Amino acid sequence: MSAATNNKQGNNGDLTPWGIFGYILLFSIPVIGWILMIVFACLHSHAGRRDLARGFCLFVLFWIIVAVIVKLTGIGGPVVDWLNSTM
Repeated sequence: MSAATNNKQGNNGDLTPWGIFGYILLFSIPVIGWILMIVFACLHSHAGRRDLARGFCLFVLFWIIVAVIVKLTGIGGPVVDWLNSTM
């Protein structure tokens, strides 16, 4: 299969900026978006969508870990108090 034919079918992994924007909005929807993010991350049909979903999974996982660390160390309370006092 030639590169031109492959590009017309959209299987080369390229996403347009609007496609990326749409998928990020979709993945940001609670529960439904998260489920679709996991499904798209596991599929092998479209490399660009799969890579974006995997990257967004890592992004969400990173912030979940940060939130758990902040909660367990107890630094969340003093930070919130300091923010409230500066406003």
